[in-house]
Amino acid sequence: MVTRAVEALPAVGEPYLQGQLDTLCGIYSAINGLAAVLASVWPLRGSAATTLFRHAIGFVAQRIPLVDAVIDGISPELWLDLIQELARLVKAGPGRAIRIERPFADTPGVRFREVCARIDAALDRGDVVLVSLVGTYDHYTVVRGHTDARYLLHDSISLQSLMKRACGSLRSSRRHLIDPRWVVLLRVVEAVREPP
Repeated sequence: MVTRAVEALPAVGEPYLQGQLDTLCGIYSAINGLAAVLASVWPLRGSAATTLFRHAIGFVAQRIPLVDAVIDGISPELWLDLIQELARLVKAGPGRAIRIERPFADTPGVRFREVCARIDAALDRGDVVLVSLVGTYDHYTVVRGHTDARYLLHDSISLQSLMKRACGSLRSSRRHLIDPRWVVLLRVVEAVREPP
């Protein structure tokens, strides 16, 4: 059964692939996540994505040696800082902003069933979800929809989906481990206006 969230997904085009811009899944997931959340209000294309990529490389290089980032990737903390920085740079449209939320940042030991329920609810609401995978893939990716059985991805290495039954928390023996602390929700919202 396909849920309403999947039926209502806006067309966002093909995800930018690692190697088209460079080889950093943290950067690609941040750019692809922003492209997906902005798809219906301000499509992120070509030169805008390249500009974000250039800024992201500079941002990362100011924090860690770039060769380390290219070879070893970036930490979840740096990944979150990068998402926040790139979201600050892009425009969600007049009177709009991108809200970034980490529902389990301070909830150690949360049950994975709760994590899945929160991810599903966010996707049903139209949010885009970024996750840090461990296990089969040591990888940052974008979840942009779901069915009863699968999470549908907008991914830089062309992963199409993850079977929900193959996903678990870091302490499980499942194939795809999702660290709840690094589940990041992106949503376009009305911007809060500062009083004059």
